[in-house]
Amino acid sequence: MGYIKHCVIFFCRFVDDLIFKYNKVMKFRYLYAFLFLLLFLSACNGGFDDCHNTIYFTNKSDKTIYAVSTLKKDFFNFDPTNENYAADFKVRPDETIKVKIGITLQCWEQTLEQTGGYVYIYIYEADYLEDDETDWGTAKNNYMKMYSLSVKDLQRLKWKVTYP
Repeated sequence: MGYIKHCVIFFCRFVDDLIFKYNKVMKFRYLYAFLFLLLFLSACNGGFDDCHNTIYFTNKSDKTIYAVSTLKKDFFNFDPTNENYAADFKVRPDETIKVKIGITLQCWEQTLEQTGGYVYIYIYEADYLEDDETDWGTAKNNYMKMYSLSVKDLQRLKWKVTYP
């Protein structure tokens, strides 16, 4: 009877050890899967030969402006002069900024293909937008210039848009 008891105890410890090691590995399975997915996605560019994650906008005028960008024409869900957004859209003379649409992009080509094909950049005079009398609801339709840019346009411009 002692031998059987010893075998049962050995077997139970062996199984317990296997379960412990299995659980230890299984705890990290999601981490391993995530790292593999991250590696896979970083090597994948959605079928585009040359992906760009940045469009540069340069203000060559002598006035400070706002360059407000969106993927849907005439669609603004924020006031660019709001202190939370102003730094992203306000462009001083001879300054260059990265065009933003509220999210970080890995590939403008893919994003534009999936959202209608264009990025729209609206140019507003900073003094006008920052005037206390100016209401964004009205001002958003009083832009100085609007760029409607496709991937081909951006490629031709080498991903650099200059005002004026």
